[in-house]
Amino acid sequence: MEEHAARTQAASPRMRGMYGPVELTFSEKGMREITENGDSLATWNSIAEMTLDRDRIYLRLSNGLAAIVPKASYAGGVSFEDLLPAIREYAAKFGSNPPKGRP
Repeated sequence: MEEHAARTQAASPRMRGMYGPVELTFSEKGMREITENGDSLATWNSIAEMTLDRDRIYLRLSNGLAAIVPKASYAGGVSFEDLLPAIREYAAKFGSNPPKGRP
């Protein structure tokens, strides 16, 4: 029953762009997320927590949403192992409220 509900929700036109390929880029302004449904920017001050859990990086936002970067689909310019430290460096340099997190 739960699987059917999840499939129904995922198929909803309102959810279009919520699942599927996502491009995340990081700059002095914050984290930019580009999907087929839109383009948004989360400033460094809106990133509340950053954590690494085996093969995923979780970036929890202050609005309750999160960005998840799975190692299996990561294709960035730095190694996956160096990504979280690089993101933390950006946050420390450009944000006024460094996010919480664990390595």
